[in-house]
Amino acid sequence: MPLVKAQCTNCGAPLEVDNSKDAAICPSCGTPYIVEKAIQQFQLTGVNTIHADNIILNNDQTEKEFTAAEAQLKLKIWASALERYKQLTESNPQDARSWYGLLRSITQDGTVKLLTKQDFDTSEASWRRAQICGCNERTEFWNSYLAAAKETLHSYQLALKDKYIQAKNELDELDKRNKNMSWFRKGISGGGIAASILIITVFTAYLGELATVIGLIMLTVSIYGLATKGNSIQHIREHNEKNKVLAIIAEECGIYGVKILS
Repeated sequence: MPLVKAQCTNCGAPLEVDNSKDAAICPSCGTPYIVEKAIQQFQLTGVNTIHADNIILNNDQTEKEFTAAEAQLKLKIWASALERYKQLTESNPQDARSWYGLLRSITQDGTVKLLTKQDFDTSEASWRRAQICGCNERTEFWNSYLAAAKETLHSYQLALKDKYIQAKNELDELDKRNKNMSWFRKGISGGGIAASILIITVFTAYLGELATVIGLIMLTVSIYGLATKGNSIQHIREHNEKNKVLAIIAEECGIYGVKILS
């Protein structure tokens, strides 16, 4: 498709644009612009050979900011659009476009259904401010988005609850197994091994086979105790890991503002 002459809505530099696109970025000043508005501006001013460095800006700066912000939305440059609309809500709080643009930036034009609690609260507040400023014609967009966002959040809450229950059950089972291990199994057994050998080698001459049997029993228990001690250390590691999982889930609940035990 042939290129069409246009003029940057920010710096006034002459452009050649593809009129089949909604938005683009000016190569002279780096500002996003709406293609249709850039073409209209060229047709109004008749710019042909001016250079961006020599341009005197006569257009209203506020409108340029709104045009650039809208272009960033069309180009899906969400982070930049968000910052620009935040500035517009501060400089133009009575303009519904500021608040509706902020809402669109946070939700990425309604495509991001799972928001943090902070972002969701900001989106909801932005919509209320947009309504106060007269943006009632966008009600269908907000209602549709709100329903989808709540459904997504509910599904996420159920998934978190399942993760929490599974991690808690695993932790309880781990603690139960460790609790059932008797002192007999968890004893420190280095001295027990030495005592067992002493009984077998020294007292066998006096007590005969009885000393040998006692010594072997003590030796077996001591060796088993050492092995169990290693299991106890492993238990502590697993316990800490599962507690980390529970902490991560709790943190996610705080971030997204959901409860998993209700």
